[in-house]
Amino acid sequence: MSRAIASEPLTSAPAEEGEPVPWCESWIERSGLPPAVCGGAITLGVLAAMLCAELLSGELGRLLRGEADVYKASEYRFSLIIALLLGYLPAAWIWTVRAGRRAFAGLRPVLRGAPGELDALAAELGRFDRRRLRWAGLAGIAVSPVIPMAIDWSPGVYGIGELNTASLGHRIFLPLVMWLVARWTYAALSDARRLVALSRERLEVDLLDRAPVAPLTHYGLRSALISLGIVSIVSLLLLDWAARPGMPWVLGLLLATALGLGVASLLLPLRGARAVILGAKRRELAWCRERIRRRRDALANGDAPADAGTLDELVAYHGLVGDVRAWPFDLPTLVRLALYLAIPLGSWLGGALVERLLDLWLP
Repeated sequence: MSRAIASEPLTSAPAEEGEPVPWCESWIERSGLPPAVCGGAITLGVLAAMLCAELLSGELGRLLRGEADVYKASEYRFSLIIALLLGYLPAAWIWTVRAGRRAFAGLRPVLRGAPGELDALAAELGRFDRRRLRWAGLAGIAVSPVIPMAIDWSPGVYGIGELNTASLGHRIFLPLVMWLVARWTYAALSDARRLVALSRERLEVDLLDRAPVAPLTHYGLRSALISLGIVSIVSLLLLDWAARPGMPWVLGLLLATALGLGVASLLLPLRGARAVILGAKRRELAWCRERIRRRRDALANGDAPADAGTLDELVAYHGLVGDVRAWPFDLPTLVRLALYLAIPLGSWLGGALVERLLDLWLP
């Protein structure tokens, strides 16, 4: 009794004007190199610049002579986090856009629409409104001064004369990091929103075959992995839990954000498919109940309509459809998500192990 169930009637929406990958990420695509390699090159370049500044200021020499203050290790760790984020975020942009396009390609066989129409929709993925993208970046820059103040409650947190070379570098690079974070967040949410709308308007589902919807689940998992990659880098701050007065509050917010990002990254792209599945499930159950009612009435009247089916078959099919989950993922998907959520913890444990080994080797 399996039947293909169509989604809600198709609606149309104007295409959002946008631009291709912005200039700060486009060089990665033009280079032909893997995004991870390009991100690693950025990280090494930023670390080299910070190290040269430390060398020229003489602070690196004081560190090697054992004359540095107790906070120097945490400052260098924050320098490493900034460098890693500056390399990771452009790569994350490319990975996010590619994940959206891959999801669309996987869904295309079960999307309603003419080939030309679907081609136009595919071209919109990875293209974003320039004005909104600019405002997102500016919002990130506006938030960046709050972070040092939340971590270090000292009144001289932005006193230029009181900052050493590493801290001054942090104040310079942090707005750039937050600019990249905000723009990537806007891009990720925009593509996820497009896939949700696409699913609601064009997706066709068969309640007894969930495989065609799997690309959306894979996209959600990839989005969760990319998001938690950012959190895992920042989680290196857990090594400095008590280094600054506001660090426990900031890290507590970080851990809550990690959990929220992982779950939201999986569920958000699946909202459209869930709505389609729920609608199809309601229609199929209504169809089945109508056939059961007709069969019941026929038995009561001594008739047997040929199109009603046997009562046992109808009741069994009604139970089968009723057991269909609205969210299109299974236990292995949840296990993978749990492993992804453990990545930030693994990053912290790995950093703690390295620091412990350095303490043993360099007393």
